[in-house]
Amino acid sequence: MESRIHTVENLIKGTFEPAIPAEDVLKRIATLDPIIVPVGLGEISAANVSDYEVRIDEILSSLVLPPRAKRVTGQSRINTEIAKILRKQKILAKPNASLTEKRVVRDLPVDLSEGLRADFALQNGKLHVASTLDLRKANAPLAEAALKSIVLDKATEVFGKRKVRTIGVYAVASDMRKEFKPHITLLGDYADTIYNWSDRKQHEQFLRAIYDAVPAEFFGQKGGRN
Repeated sequence: MESRIHTVENLIKGTFEPAIPAEDVLKRIATLDPIIVPVGLGEISAANVSDYEVRIDEILSSLVLPPRAKRVTGQSRINTEIAKILRKQKILAKPNASLTEKRVVRDLPVDLSEGLRADFALQNGKLHVASTLDLRKANAPLAEAALKSIVLDKATEVFGKRKVRTIGVYAVASDMRKEFKPHITLLGDYADTIYNWSDRKQHEQFLRAIYDAVPAEFFGQKGGRN
């Protein structure tokens, strides 16, 4: 994660030339990396230099600096719901299980040097890698959607684009979908398929996609899918 940020940071610095209008620099930045989505130029009002520096720090903290690598309680809610169903169907692997079991694995390491893990993964022919995004909680920063998207992007880089199917799964209240459209769009840009866990039809489509990727013999076990 940090190496990716440093690379993009250097690219941004390389686009700056004092003689070029700010609008043109912004257009250049938009072409550097798909994770960057410029929203236009803005203005900062400050009473003095100290106030200016405080405002800059606030902007960096909320929009630029990556979130600390820690488990967010609200984010685990969608994972808990998915895992509960998969466990009931006897297709959720035990903790620390290998992909070779052909069951669904949680927290698959994608790139430990960057602290990147996939929420769910399944190997059966192609490697199915899923990133989840819970937008039902009070605070869901765009940086969280960016991190989930980077996991999918990194998975195709590490395991091979042709060998990986990337999946995005998000949950959002119907009346909040418009507010979180940037988050959903960003995740969708890196997912081969994206599902709304809060929509009954898409909820079932996601589960069907997972069931279809699991060896049929697992469903013959007691307690398996009906």
